Amino acid sequence: MLRFLFTATSLCLFTGLSFAGAWSPGSTKTAQAMAAMPAWFESAGKGAFLSRNANGTLFVNRNEARYQTESGSVRMTLLKANPLLALAAQKPLTSRGAYWIGNRKQNWRANVSQFAVVRGAEAYPGIDVLYHFNGKALEFDFAVAPGADPGRIQLAFDAPGNVRVNSEGDLIFPNGIAQRRPVAYQEVNGRRKEVAANYVLNGQQEVRFQLGAYDRSQPLIIDPILYSSYLGGDRNEIATAMTVDRLGNVWVTGSSASYYGLSIPNAAIQNSTNGAKDVFLAGFTPDATGALVLFYWTQLGGGADDEATTILVDDSGLVYLGGYTTSSDFPRGGAALQADPGGARDAFITVLRPDLGAEALQWSQFYGGNNDDVITAMTVDGSGNVYFAGNTRSDSLTGVDAMVVQGGNRGGADTFFGKAIPAATSNSLAYASYFGGSGADFATGIALTAQGKIWIAGYTNSPDFPSTGDATQAISASGTDLFVARFDISKSGLDGEEYCSYLGWNGQDVATGMKMDSSGQLWITGYTFSTDFQATNGLRSQLSGTSDAFVLRYDPAKAGQPNPVTYATLIGGSATDVIYGMTFLPNGRVALAGYTFSPDFAVIGEERPRSLVGGAKAFVVRLDAARGADSVTYSNLLAGTLNDVGTAVAADASGLLYLTGYTFSRDFPVTNGSVKQSGGGQSQSFVVTMRPVN
Repeated sequence: MLRFLFTATSLCLFTGLSFAGAWSPGSTKTAQAMAAMPAWFESAGKGAFLSRNANGTLFVNRNEARYQTESGSVRMTLLKANPLLALAAQKPLTSRGAYWIGNRKQNWRANVSQFAVVRGAEAYPGIDVLYHFNGKALEFDFAVAPGADPGRIQLAFDAPGNVRVNSEGDLIFPNGIAQRRPVAYQEVNGRRKEVAANYVLNGQQEVRFQLGAYDRSQPLIIDPILYSSYLGGDRNEIATAMTVDRLGNVWVTGSSASYYGLSIPNAAIQNSTNGAKDVFLAGFTPDATGALVLFYWTQLGGGADDEATTILVDDSGLVYLGGYTTSSDFPRGGAALQADPGGARDAFITVLRPDLGAEALQWSQFYGGNNDDVITAMTVDGSGNVYFAGNTRSDSLTGVDAMVVQGGNRGGADTFFGKAIPAATSNSLAYASYFGGSGADFATGIALTAQGKIWIAGYTNSPDFPSTGDATQAISASGTDLFVARFDISKSGLDGEEYCSYLGWNGQDVATGMKMDSSGQLWITGYTFSTDFQATNGLRSQLSGTSDAFVLRYDPAKAGQPNPVTYATLIGGSATDVIYGMTFLPNGRVALAGYTFSPDFAVIGEERPRSLVGGAKAFVVRLDAARGADSVTYSNLLAGTLNDVGTAVAADASGLLYLTGYTFSRDFPVTNGSVKQSGGGQSQSFVVTMRPVN
């Protein structure tokens, strides 16, 4: 509920427009804070302003405001308002917007100013209208000066069909957008006193407020919250990766296909995504409560599809993004990896320095052959060189020759890996090689040793995957197995492959990720259909459902020996469970994120009620391998009634966890009693903060 401080002589009437909510922290138990991307205002030119967030877009101009979602729009007009009403931006924010659309620098916009408040003075005699950002909510208020008549306020709503008031007192629009019943109260001597408030329809489109008796010498607050019944942007938005930098800032990336549908002259934001979907990058700072405050936002893309799949931030503040693009005009800068786009879908690597405004784009290049190529994993050395791995269906790749490990594609889909030098003044590609067999091979993780050697993990269904003679497992145990491989790219040709082994059991086994911890151990996540999974230390080895998630620790020093896996366990219930994200916490702990269909997925260390009705549920699991059979110390679900998927998890130095992913649920958890609904099958990215107990 909105609370403002005013002098006792003023009368203030407010209406609130709420788009997004956040988990507020609880007691010493789990503290969760969700920030669907908060709204702000940017100039749309000619005295108009634009504010957007994950649920839709608000465009304000003089005496009207238009709220747009994929399902439709509602336009609110201030009837009989001051015809000379002018809007002014107030309270500039420290955040800035930046938009790189296409490969023409004249179309790029950086250092776009953002504001917390847009104010229209004297909308009615003695009454100002304010649009502002309050916490996680975008709101519109009417400030009524002493002696002014709030009865002058008349709102007209332009939406398809007739507006109606339901039995709960909410305004209902036929396109699925609703505005809740007004709640009015006064603060008198620190105590809240309710005042009766209702909507009154004048015809089918016009609305006034009907107020009960109140003390006209005291402030009055009327708070009808406008909300969309859809979670998500105007179209699909999916967060795919996240990380935390050394300052504790949280970075999230993925893709957005949001459509804004507004004609905005001279707008800093295009009225639609440049292609079907663009890369987005969001930077958040956690406040003292664990809530996330957005301080950076940008889009990046060309005229077709662009999606980031992985993200890194180095100690200098550079942000590295990798993924794929089908845009021939994808923004480029710096020394090229190759001269021209390769095929239908190319991999890309982009390096940004967000604090440099217009100069933020430090280096950006695509890489690929005549077919589909995508980067799925990256790591960076201390000199800013990027080591990348991914998957390709291309017959030829730039820089691949007889001097690398594998000079050509041996199957329909092979992995590839390489090294890029963004600081190079000419050709930035230092190394690239195929790697795979005659079947389908997929890299899902890459790590760099202190000696400069590369570890790659993934999965393969190739019967002739190029394992080495000292492989722990020289042949496939089933149709699809994991693989682990080590390379020294300073060596020429086949000598660059130092070690490679299958790793699997009697069913299909799929690796979804791999990372190296601070002690040099490799952690591999995924899911398995195998009934003979080999757990360690009395951990769970029995498959419970169709497939279970797994996590294992692989000791590189034991590569080639009988038992290189020093920790392994299954995670999940009686249905399907998949891990997508992994991060390391202080004291050797590991956090995992993914989704489950299992109604009996174990919840540990959390007493919050939960519903398991519906589809997939996002989960977070924390484990401590040193505890053996009791290694899983925390497990929790984020459960709506539709599908919710955790794609990535990150942690700060204190062990605070951040989860991101996407949801189709109409009731994905939000705070402050906000009613959030999803419709039309649209997906919405989410960010959650939690601090597990113990």
